[in-house]
Amino acid sequence: MATAATFPTLPEAAAAAEYLIRSGILASAAQVNDVWKGSSARVEVNQSDLERARALMDEFHKEKADLQDDWEDQTRPDLSALDPALAPACPNCRSILPLDASLANCPACREPVDVVSLIVARHGPEALDACYEPHDLNLNERELEDLHASCACGYSLHGLPGTGTCPECGAPYNKIGPLFGDRRDEQP
Repeated sequence: MATAATFPTLPEAAAAAEYLIRSGILASAAQVNDVWKGSSARVEVNQSDLERARALMDEFHKEKADLQDDWEDQTRPDLSALDPALAPACPNCRSILPLDASLANCPACREPVDVVSLIVARHGPEALDACYEPHDLNLNERELEDLHASCACGYSLHGLPGTGTCPECGAPYNKIGPLFGDRRDEQP
């Protein structure tokens, strides 16, 4: 997969990825947490679709993403899904902080805290995987057929249903599996 665009927030990247999907390009949005650069999100596409995807991203930027008013809340992970053992300590007083992404100050010492950043710094961004629900694309069969995806053997699946058997190699495939981190070409 290649990066077609980078956005400050995951909802913006998800809106852009959905725009590409509706334009027939297999795309996904991914959160990027970098200790030095901070958090951002990127839109990934197949290398063969990169040039077309970037052209469509130019159109997307001109139209401006139609984000809901609560986009900031959408980017906040639901930390209640985490193992309580991952709860970080306040850097100032060492009290264990509640697993609450909206917490701005330590309940014990009132110093500013960022619970999400503390978890990522100690356990890595993967620790937050359980906090985000998968994005439901709600694609109809025609939109699935229009996706530009390839089987593991390299055969183009454009024009074929969302799931099935590759006519070239006979392997089962699932066009939207890669959108949710499933790099295997297998049916659900």
